[in-house]
Amino acid sequence: MKSKFILFLFITGLLFSSCNEKITYPAITSPATHVHHPGQFVWHDLVSPNPKASMDFYSKVFGWTFTTLGSGNDTYYVINSNGKAIGGISKLDPQYGTVGEWIGSMSVSDVSNALEYNTTHGGKTLFKAMNIKGRGKTALIQDPQGAIVSFINSESGDPALEIGKTWLWNELWTNDLTASMNYYKGLVPYTTEKVEEAASPYYVFKNSENKLSGIMNNPVEEMRTSWIPYIKVININTVVEKARTAGAYIISEPNPNVRNGTLAVIQDPIGAKFALQVIK
Repeated sequence: MKSKFILFLFITGLLFSSCNEKITYPAITSPATHVHHPGQFVWHDLVSPNPKASMDFYSKVFGWTFTTLGSGNDTYYVINSNGKAIGGISKLDPQYGTVGEWIGSMSVSDVSNALEYNTTHGGKTLFKAMNIKGRGKTALIQDPQGAIVSFINSESGDPALEIGKTWLWNELWTNDLTASMNYYKGLVPYTTEKVEEAASPYYVFKNSENKLSGIMNNPVEEMRTSWIPYIKVININTVVEKARTAGAYIISEPNPNVRNGTLAVIQDPIGAKFALQVIK
């Protein structure tokens, strides 16, 4: 199991090696803001051994459409929601793994400095810093507790700090709450605020007064520390049923005892995990 995990981490780095210099990738934000908010998640990519199956699933559940860039091993599928690019899908060769994963891109002031910080604190560089045309400078890492995340300094700047139309939140499910909090508070200008009404320890990562992400103890046994993206929905029960019909495994059904029934956690047919949240 350990060797397969290490191999998976290595191959996940191919998500970045497939970036073709001839392709202009979608900008993080359009129009450009040229303002950066370190610690904000600004993009999401799905690495999948079967992009066609993944696109079919997300199209059925969310109505997303896709634009193809490049070809062959360099193919990148841009995810569009309501005509706006919101993320991408890259292929993971099935011979190296059969489980997909959502990888978030976290804004940092300096990618090289962030890589040095990660290495110094026991993390691993999965793919070194590179400049991606249209996107900016980025790198892929595994943090000291095992979570995979991309560092990015976007050439167009970061989106405005407001509730997004699609990506609502990012949450770190960690197997070492204290260590993860200390790591990210040193990486970016995060402070933490405890959510007192939470049933189990839950903290919000903030930059000044802006709430950017959350952190909690990992609720899934034998799952490594991971960042989980949240997708905003209007009718959670309808979306859960669409996901179930399309082949997803429902890790956590909407429950009135958990955030008033506004939350569900899904594992798509390729194994990638994400959460649904209703925000009125």
